[in-house]
Amino acid sequence: MDIGRLYKIAMDYADKVWAERSDYVSAYFSTISVLISGKGHIFVGITGITVSYGDVEKLYSETNAISAMMIDGETKVKQLITLNFKTRRFVDPDKKTLELLLDLDDENTECEILISPEEAVKLPDKLKEIEEAEQKALEEVAEEEAPAEETEEAGEAAEEEAPAEETEEAEETA
Repeated sequence: MDIGRLYKIAMDYADKVWAERSDYVSAYFSTISVLISGKGHIFVGITGITVSYGDVEKLYSETNAISAMMIDGETKVKQLITLNFKTRRFVDPDKKTLELLLDLDDENTECEILISPEEAVKLPDKLKEIEEAEQKALEEVAEEEAPAEETEEAGEAAEEEAPAEETEEAEETA
């Protein structure tokens, strides 16, 4: 399917849900995902929640769309788009969801993930991009924490040395 057409379908569904059931959608964090299956069927998912082992957990819209597809007996995805309901901006699919797609069907390596109204990337490339961004974020956090730890260690070392110096000064005075 043409990328622009899939984008329009996603926008139309988002508008429809917003107009008919906006009370079901959390304005800022809710997303809508539309996928085109290997057989050309359209499946739509919306962010939701579930309770699992007593914990309230987010259900990603793309996971809901994939679940609907699987219930229909399909495993292959040709295209996937995820948009924020409020801003209608593109949202990266959940990393675990992309990994699920790769586990479901070997042909899902050809799945196109829409990143703009005119552009898509292959699923493995998007997954790699997400993993690299996660790694970079972890490294930045580690760098921010490292100077703080070094400062704390230096402060502790200075505190440990201070009593020894004070003792030496006291001995010299006596």
